[in-house]
Amino acid sequence: MRRLKLLIFLLVGFFILPNVAFAASGTIKVTGTSTVVLGNTATVTVTISSSTAIGSWQMELNYDKSYLQLTSASSEAGGTIMANSSATGVKSKSYTFKFKTLKKGSAKVSVNSYEAYAFSDLSEISLTPSSKTLKILTKEELEDTYSSNAALKKLEVTGYNLTPEFDKKTLNYTLDVENDVEKVTISASKDDANASVSGTGEVTLQEGNNTFEVTVTAQKGNQQTYTIDIYRKELNPITITIKDEDYTIERKSENFPPLSSFSESTITYNGEEIPALYNEITGMTLIVVKNSAGHIKTFIYENSEIGNEYIELKSNQLTINPMPLPKKVMDNYLEREVMINENTVSAYSLNKDDNFVIIYAQDVDTGDIGYYQYDIKNNVISHYDKDIIDYYEGKIQQFKYVIMGFMAFTIFLVFLLIVRRPRTKKMKVREKTILDD
Repeated sequence: MRRLKLLIFLLVGFFILPNVAFAASGTIKVTGTSTVVLGNTATVTVTISSSTAIGSWQMELNYDKSYLQLTSASSEAGGTIMANSSATGVKSKSYTFKFKTLKKGSAKVSVNSYEAYAFSDLSEISLTPSSKTLKILTKEELEDTYSSNAALKKLEVTGYNLTPEFDKKTLNYTLDVENDVEKVTISASKDDANASVSGTGEVTLQEGNNTFEVTVTAQKGNQQTYTIDIYRKELNPITITIKDEDYTIERKSENFPPLSSFSESTITYNGEEIPALYNEITGMTLIVVKNSAGHIKTFIYENSEIGNEYIELKSNQLTINPMPLPKKVMDNYLEREVMINENTVSAYSLNKDDNFVIIYAQDVDTGDIGYYQYDIKNNVISHYDKDIIDYYEGKIQQFKYVIMGFMAFTIFLVFLLIVRRPRTKKMKVREKTILDD
């Protein structure tokens, strides 16, 4: 009997089970931004998909109308109903809905009344739906959730080791490379996924020091900058000392400052020919150097010696080079130091706070040497005007007259007090004598 039952079961399994059709499955996914600012637009996407081609489908979007107001939809009728069919069958179909947010809180978006049928045999597809909850915040509340992490997780120059070893709390690094290294690659990774990084990639190196900055901007907007100083060694550098500061002679003319009144030339320095700058009108020769930080400076080279730093000032189509003041010839003025285009220049002025000063300089376009007037407030340089000097000297003379008059008046008052006081005492004595009589 048991053998008969087993045989019947096997026969049923062999002939019947292979003909049973299992229903296809699919999903309905609702996706969108998790947080949105109150009053802004929230976008939600509904996607129906299946591994089996879908012939027809129908869904209805469901949402809380007290929180969300539908403003646009890509559905067939432009509303919440998504219903259609395909002549060839599709494995995925998406719809986009946009809402205006009406009030703070959490709003759930989902689908209901959904069904779909396979393209091949019109069998119903088993669907698994999902939903999306939108968190509606004010702008201030949303910004409070932002990360302020502006640190790096890693910073490196490909193929080299930084000094010191990287630490996200250390912001400054150095690196030395050989002269034949013209380019390096800076890479970095952020400590927070919501932050952004700028300043990475391949960079070109000049001889000497090169400073590169890698800036991290946190989601909240605050920034932090990491600095890498890469020193590319020079080929046979010439080192000189000027006023107790060490410099290296710049021998690449492409790094020279743009001085329009000068042309490229060469000089012999300590038996070696080096590039220089020369002005035919003034006969001035400049030697170009850079300090340990890679900053370019120019110095006047005369009689085989390095002299004062060359400073070029431009204003009103004038290009001048300030010079040391000659022996004081303006008795009514005082000497002072003023800042002109980040350069310290000796000048004359009426007083230490006067916005008008006089400087001594050479016009590098004409070679003329003389006085020039500079308006500190408006940053304007012009030719020296004696009428202005006379005007100020007149003002000084007026001040002298005022002071002398004030002093004379003061002396007169003091004299009156001295003269009147003894007379008063004598009058009191006489009054007393008459009363006694």
